[in-house]
Amino acid sequence: MSGCQASVLCGAIAGLLVVEVASASTIQIIEVQLEQTPTGLTLQLETADGERPPIVISQDDQTWQADIVNVQLAPGASLTEIAPAPGIDAVTVAALDNHRVQVRVTGGEVIPNGDAAAVLVFTIRPTDTANSSVLAQAPDAETSPEGDRTDEPTSLEEVDRSETLRLNVTGEGAGSEYFVPNAGTGTRTDTPILEIPGSVQVIPREVLDDQQVIQLDEALRNVSGVVVDSTEGAGFQYSIRGFQGARLLRDGFSLSASDSLSNSGLITLPETANVEQIEVLKGPASILYGEIQPGGVINIITEQPTPEPFYQAQLQVGSRTLIRPQLDFSDRLNADGSLRYRLNALVSRQDSFRDFDQGLRRTFVAPVMTWDISDRTTLALDFEYLNDERPNDSGLLAFGDGVVDVPRDRVIGEPDDVVERDFFGGGYRLEHDFSDNWKVRNAFRYSSQDYNASAFTPLAFVEPAGIAVRVITATEWYQDYYGLQTDVVGTFATGSLNHTVLMGFDLSRNFSDLNARGNLFARSPLNVFNPTYGTVPRLSFDQLPNAARVQEFTTTRLGFFAQDQIEIIPGLNFLAGIRYDTVTQEVENAPSLFSPMGSEVDQTVDAVTPRLGIVYQPLPELALYASYSQSFTP
Repeated sequence: MSGCQASVLCGAIAGLLVVEVASASTIQIIEVQLEQTPTGLTLQLETADGERPPIVISQDDQTWQADIVNVQLAPGASLTEIAPAPGIDAVTVAALDNHRVQVRVTGGEVIPNGDAAAVLVFTIRPTDTANSSVLAQAPDAETSPEGDRTDEPTSLEEVDRSETLRLNVTGEGAGSEYFVPNAGTGTRTDTPILEIPGSVQVIPREVLDDQQVIQLDEALRNVSGVVVDSTEGAGFQYSIRGFQGARLLRDGFSLSASDSLSNSGLITLPETANVEQIEVLKGPASILYGEIQPGGVINIITEQPTPEPFYQAQLQVGSRTLIRPQLDFSDRLNADGSLRYRLNALVSRQDSFRDFDQGLRRTFVAPVMTWDISDRTTLALDFEYLNDERPNDSGLLAFGDGVVDVPRDRVIGEPDDVVERDFFGGGYRLEHDFSDNWKVRNAFRYSSQDYNASAFTPLAFVEPAGIAVRVITATEWYQDYYGLQTDVVGTFATGSLNHTVLMGFDLSRNFSDLNARGNLFARSPLNVFNPTYGTVPRLSFDQLPNAARVQEFTTTRLGFFAQDQIEIIPGLNFLAGIRYDTVTQEVENAPSLFSPMGSEVDQTVDAVTPRLGIVYQPLPELALYASYSQSFTP
């Protein structure tokens, strides 16, 4: 049986200050030149006409960045220069999605200021000087305390036609590291958040670093409407806007289980070491991701190789003897930089706050390699491995209106109760630009998760005597996932309307195999006020006589989708989309103690889900939207 939920959303979102409203036509950058001058460097970007593009400036202690909006970078015009001048480690000019070009300057210890030997002068120069205009030079900023950030737009000012668009990079930080202008989760295209008719919240890497985030739930505390449903040993489960079992994605692919066994919860606790940012889309999103709960989705975006070399070593120490060394490396693999890698790795050790023999042990490695096959074709390969061992902790016992009055470090099971998880994931992403306006994307991902647990599990509590009645249990749980996504993204104009079109399909398969056993008729009592452990020997999984639950669950999904984002006039955008899904679920329950006869259930559900939305920006930093969307679950 399927359920369908609809939602009409209205709201306001605040954000980016952009220099000038983007023009209706895309400006082409035909040439990029970097030259040394007596005072430092001059970077010139030549455009094919005299129009001035919008530009967004951000800066921290070591990096200055300019995002140029509504432009296309001609094939072969990208630039990467390593150590072009003293005090400047790298200068890169690269094309991004959705008609954007990014200029990025990385300094040694700090970005050069006006007194440094190397000052970069950044110029956008039309080939035709007619209607040319100039960016007013940014005044030297006063040195601010470390970590202090401001967000000031660069102003545009008309001058004589013989001048060029100029910007001097001087002074220190001029942007907010916490602000992310674009997100892909809300539309599956790289779209400014202010143009998405929905609620999208992004947690960037800078927030994770400043808050010293280790677990995903710590990061999601920054998002309103997202709460942790369960912190049991099987992993975290999340609710969005009150709907349980929120789907968790990694780079657009499902990371969490999606079946009746785990209610979209996780067998494996995801690692945050290689997270670039976390995007949360609130509201029904089946148009984009198929059968999910109407609360929304959580999408973890992972770090990719950088154009310039990057080496970082970090050590976190904390309470309960936490020690967490971490490496993050990125560099070229060949001379021209077309082959690049990034490697994240860590080892984590920490004692439990309860009296378990087993502490928290975690090992993680995640290499990524990107290959620019040509100016128009890019292939990325990624791999992840995670091993996690920790106590199998069922918590304290309920007593009356609260919990039993024992120290919080008291173990109700056995001190050597343990759970071990192994996660493996890998895949590829292939992107090819047919032209400046059309591209195709194809991606595949495979993941497998193993969960093995053994514990003395409380079944009852005899309150007068303070006796917890326990039985020994063990669980072997395996899951694998295959996902394939292919889509085409194109931009074009029909009269005065500018379109960004998305069409594609996705195919996935989840398989889950659960085998839970126990010695359910051999009880192991424990006095919780004066415990004596180790009175009953621990049996291995194969030695346990009772099969409590044996279940195989397979879910196969196929979806086709189409979407059109329409810019009616600058500041007014309309979105329309539709999706067709077919979902097949097969459940096989083998004979067990609680289901002696076993059972089999098969079902196939088809659904069509629409989406409509409109966004109006009366001010550059304010957007008003209304949307209608649906979500369904089998």
